[in-house]
Amino acid sequence: MGRTILAVTATAVACACVLGSGAASGDGARTSKLSDRAFFAVLKGSNETSGGDRNGKGSASVTFDGTQLCWGITVANLSRPVGAHIHKARRGKDGSIVVPLSQPTDGDPGASSGCTTVSASLARAIRRSPGSYYVNVHSDQFGAGAIRGQLFGED
Repeated sequence: MGRTILAVTATAVACACVLGSGAASGDGARTSKLSDRAFFAVLKGSNETSGGDRNGKGSASVTFDGTQLCWGITVANLSRPVGAHIHKARRGKDGSIVVPLSQPTDGDPGASSGCTTVSASLARAIRRSPGSYYVNVHSDQFGAGAIRGQLFGED
């Protein structure tokens, strides 16, 4: 019960971090500026190129405020998470890490969130072509990657 409450609380905090920058815009009008868009990923073991955790699942959200990238990750049915990253590669390909993220502290359920500063060119590249990047969570049983999902835009 306590773990579930912790996960729900962490998820709420992650959503607040990720969505907070858009909510503070004042008039509530929606703009099409690249920096105002939210990005998401559906994380599944079957998305891993090396055969990830078939029972694992999760989600990720990413937003930008200039060069500040904020994220929220939730996971379920995983062994202990040992890493989380944004990588550059299209679906079905492995790519290099471009943004290290804090991994969830637990795998069933688990959540993490935070913000980090990235280069202006990387922020622009992710916003313009989110499908060229994926979120990956590694676990102690699946060191090469337990669950993965390509980023996609909200619209």
